[in-house]
Amino acid sequence: MDPKSFQNTTSGRLVTTRINLVPYSAFLPNPLPPEISPSWKLTSLISEADRAVSELAGIGRTIPDPAILIEPFMRREAVLSSRIEGTHTGLEELYSYESGYPIPGFDINPRSKLENQEVFNYVTAMRAGIDWLKQKPVDLDLLKQMNRLLLYGVRGDSQSIGKFRDIQNFIGRTNDPEDAIFIPPPVEDLSRLLREFEKYLKTGNQYPPLIRIGLLHYQFETIHPFIDGNGRVGRLLIALLLVAWGLLPSPLLYLSAYFEKNRDNYYQGLLNVSQKGTWEEWLIYFLTAVITQSNDAVSRSRSLIDLREVWRKKLNQFKSTSDLFQIVDHLFEKPYLAIKDVESLLEVTNRSAAQDVAKLQKIGILTLTEDKKWGRVFEAKEILEILKLN
Repeated sequence: MDPKSFQNTTSGRLVTTRINLVPYSAFLPNPLPPEISPSWKLTSLISEADRAVSELAGIGRTIPDPAILIEPFMRREAVLSSRIEGTHTGLEELYSYESGYPIPGFDINPRSKLENQEVFNYVTAMRAGIDWLKQKPVDLDLLKQMNRLLLYGVRGDSQSIGKFRDIQNFIGRTNDPEDAIFIPPPVEDLSRLLREFEKYLKTGNQYPPLIRIGLLHYQFETIHPFIDGNGRVGRLLIALLLVAWGLLPSPLLYLSAYFEKNRDNYYQGLLNVSQKGTWEEWLIYFLTAVITQSNDAVSRSRSLIDLREVWRKKLNQFKSTSDLFQIVDHLFEKPYLAIKDVESLLEVTNRSAAQDVAKLQKIGILTLTEDKKWGRVFEAKEILEILKLN
């Protein structure tokens, strides 16, 4: 990390830390909130972002069954957030792993299994966060729980997951601190910084909620309180705060798609705040991500809702039983299924389940993934098409 790059910053200061007894410069951020000069650009983006989020919230409040949006969006986010960290599991591959069925075109090997589990852990952590919000506010304990769930059984020291770090970490392309792009605060400052972070999280200030979330995301990533998983916990934090602070009724907005598509600007924007105090530049990037992904979520939400209505009309035309409606709703959570899944879902015989699946094939809702006699798996292609990572 080049100390000269931080000489004129107003966001914090450099202090000395040690890695393997060798002294290095680490960055110590100032407590939130910073002083941000108002500008027409920022004011305009705040207004536009508020409108975009409100439109998405309206959809979330009016849909009878929010799960048909929450479940697919959650998995899409898990794939994209993990992709930023170098995990390349696809959405269909995640669904295949979760269902337990091999899908044609996807290789099954120890590495892919580990990556799939890592991505699925993100879904588990998000669900835990949603359940947490039903009883408690977002706090440091929630962040530790999400870190534990993210890393459980996949990577990282089992003694350190779910705990704030007790060693100096650094961010770089190699394992050599000499090559570090950024060195977060020393361990001895961590407890104080996290207390200040939580205080701002709970008390707030004069800035609008979306600005505060952008500030908190920067601060969390800069403190980098865990040995591993900081990026994913920080992005989960964004989604949960939108719900916890009442901007959305349920977790429907995720920013990882924008961050992943504009990855270099994402990392550079965070680094520039530390090096140059460019808060407005970072917040413009963050609010643009909110606007872009809100609009995207609105479009995909409407497509999923419309698809569900089209399918329900088809079922009504065929005078279908309530069982078929239940299967259709289940497809929005898991668009791959086998006959035994229908047996379990409806608590029916294998023959009855097979007949239901055959009806959904005839109607055009389900498609056979691979023509074989045993272990057949079916997919809802239209759902996957709406969710595709483009």
